[in-house]
Amino acid sequence: MSKPISTAGVWPTRLSSSSSEARTDRVFPSRRAEILGLASLGALVVVLHASVNLPLKLPGHHGLEWMALLMFGRTLSTDRHAATIVALAAAFTASLPVWGFHGLGMGLNYLLTGLVVDALYRLLRQPGVAALGLIAALAHVAKPLWKWAAVNGLGLQFGSITAGVGFSLLSHVGFGLVGGIAGALAGSALRQRLQQR
Repeated sequence: MSKPISTAGVWPTRLSSSSSEARTDRVFPSRRAEILGLASLGALVVVLHASVNLPLKLPGHHGLEWMALLMFGRTLSTDRHAATIVALAAAFTASLPVWGFHGLGMGLNYLLTGLVVDALYRLLRQPGVAALGLIAALAHVAKPLWKWAAVNGLGLQFGSITAGVGFSLLSHVGFGLVGGIAGALAGSALRQRLQQR
């Protein structure tokens, strides 16, 4: 049987329903390796956030590396919860006391974004790179939205939305879109390369 051809960064599902037939759409050699790989991406996100200080001073600028790695993992994996696994690992790593992050907000940012990516990813049939970038942009907006709700509902204060929620939303969309497209392109290219081995 010939290998299925991937389209725009997404692997098609297995063509045969035989449980004895090896899956041809997997990048990772085992389920354990897949989870470990996705979790490693989540940990890497936090390491980059803590160590790379881009002088952009714009809300959501860490979406460049966050959404790139999240969509890279989502594109590589066939697991329906791939982005959530990356996000859970990022949330856990961010909660460690070595980074200097305060409160539970960072972990909540990661978790909400991963959940939104997986939910939107399942809604689309074989999304192309542009659609994956749009998914990343919409998911990255979860961060300022929950903060805006907390400001209005609970009276909490967050510096990232002091310039206005509209500006913060636009900034998150832009950084999420660029990061998401970069991650989807990288994941798609790696998948195709591994498929041709």
